Amino acid sequence: MCAKIVKWKRWIEAIKTDLQNTLINRHIFKRTQEILKANTELTGPSTFNEFLARNYIAGAAMGARRHIKSGDDSISLMGLLEDMRDNCELEASALYKAIKKEEVEKDIIQLDAISKSIEDFADKRIAHLDPRELKGLPTFGELHECMDHMAELVKKYLLIITGAGYTQIEPVFQYSWEEIFTKPWIKADEYDK
Repeated sequence: MCAKIVKWKRWIEAIKTDLQNTLINRHIFKRTQEILKANTELTGPSTFNEFLARNYIAGAAMGARRHIKSGDDSISLMGLLEDMRDNCELEASALYKAIKKEEVEKDIIQLDAISKSIEDFADKRIAHLDPRELKGLPTFGELHECMDHMAELVKKYLLIITGAGYTQIEPVFQYSWEEIFTKPWIKADEYDK
């Protein structure tokens, strides 16, 4: 098997696993927000809720940034796409024939366009304390659109590279992760206001 195909198989699996973790975090964050909003005893500003949001935003934005950036042999979705675009015409194997350079280029352009504000935010506000202005603060919707677009690309290229077809990348929980919310976290007699 060609060394490029071996590399692409290794990379797409690593990308899938990393993106799955980011999607799991999104699911947990969104569901936790629903639980908190539904609890009428939890009203008003909440430092805990702000903590959850800040950490989710930082983790999700950096998770997206990992796959938007390319270079120096770091495994990323953009790096995989660029390598495939640059090398898809080198051999005449069945796999390479399934990869159309123009289609990969289109996917690169779309990913770049969808992810620009996320990359800018992650670079200037999370990875660094950059004093330059942001081009615009990304919304949750833009962050989630970027994550969903990456998931669609991973599904597409998993099928092309490995032959494995997925209906979704986000794993389905096989246990109740929400059970922790059914138990008191602090006993009333231990609570120090």
